[in-house]
Amino acid sequence: MDISDCFWLFYASKYKLYDWGKLIREIDTISQNTSFLFVVHAKDYDIVNSWIKKNKFSYPIFYDYTNKMNILNKFPKNPQYQTFLLDKDNKILLIGSPIGNHHIWNLYKQIIRKEPETFLKPPH
Repeated sequence: MDISDCFWLFYASKYKLYDWGKLIREIDTISQNTSFLFVVHAKDYDIVNSWIKKNKFSYPIFYDYTNKMNILNKFPKNPQYQTFLLDKDNKILLIGSPIGNHHIWNLYKQIIRKEPETFLKPPH
């Protein structure tokens, strides 16, 4: 799968990996065309690695050692606004963390159900 052609969800904050795993499994029942990408900038990557192992988290995580993603995008400090639903063209469709927020989570699912073709890879 070419990551540039798929729908991405960024989450660059606390390590709620168990909760993310549950949400990802739920989305998998709605759409097989959905991809998740986690970008992490941390002071201590050993802690991140231990959380990954503890939670048996098997989804892609990119380590942003220099905080370049945040520097380029100037994310708000509030982690609730560091999660994005993007289409295959990287257009932002929704901003907000679904972790602990049922309203936002329902909006994510509504958009994914309503427009599954938005997330499909374009023909080559």
